[in-house]
Amino acid sequence: MIAEVNGVPIGFCQFYDCWHSREYEDWGMDITAQSEVFSIDYLIGEADYLRRGYGMDIILLILDKLRLSGAKTVIVLPDKQNISSNRALESAGFVWDGERYRMNLEKSK
Repeated sequence: MIAEVNGVPIGFCQFYDCWHSREYEDWGMDITAQSEVFSIDYLIGEADYLRRGYGMDIILLILDKLRLSGAKTVIVLPDKQNISSNRALESAGFVWDGERYRMNLEKSK
């Protein structure tokens, strides 16, 4: 999905079902069913739109879509050096488990 602000494309975001990559990706948990555990990616590529809260807006919109789809858990592994992204995830309610950020959508309603 393309992230836009007032019609201006500023980046992208996506989510995907971890079920499809469970054979070759270590998600730090057993994934036993489709459409329950997802991961997200997002990027703001326009410098003028960095550090203005748009990353948080993108994260919250993705979480809303995932809740509506019945997802139970979201896992994210941003670059450790991307402090802004890590802070946005924490502000959105994600918890660092020592290796990745996690959110239980059933508890965060």
